[in-house]
Amino acid sequence: MDLINSQKAAVNELYPTWHALFRNVSEDTAAKLASHHSVERYGLRSDLGYMASDDAKIDMLYMDEEAIDMYKLELSEGRLPDAENEIVVSKGILEALSLSGEIGDTVTIPYQVYRNGSLDFIQKKDFVICGFLPDTEMNKEQNAYSALVSKAFLKKEIPSN
Repeated sequence: MDLINSQKAAVNELYPTWHALFRNVSEDTAAKLASHHSVERYGLRSDLGYMASDDAKIDMLYMDEEAIDMYKLELSEGRLPDAENEIVVSKGILEALSLSGEIGDTVTIPYQVYRNGSLDFIQKKDFVICGFLPDTEMNKEQNAYSALVSKAFLKKEIPSN
């Protein structure tokens, strides 16, 4: 029993704690799924689009605090975005975009959002850096990163359905 409990603890320490993931659902459907008696806990994540970079794959995501906890993400500095123009990035993201900045600095980010199942045209927006995610070895090896945006930005860019 100790061996099984140790294995469970190790897995829980290393991997996300969620057991199911539903994609492409509306807010209404998410609320219905969350109210099911077998759902103990849930978080919300939305894959908004990508930052336009020739050198890296940079996802733009919205995640609520529950999802961030379930994915075991921890900011190395700062806080989660609240305002429509706030963003959490990593040093690797800034390097891939040939940018620099610290918390409170404004950076211009080129990005594309998903619309009707495909990526829309490239837009640019000024964001205020409110936090940093650490860069993992896998981020660096694969040149793949994720930035976090606010719910306000998500709602502005993507319709509720």
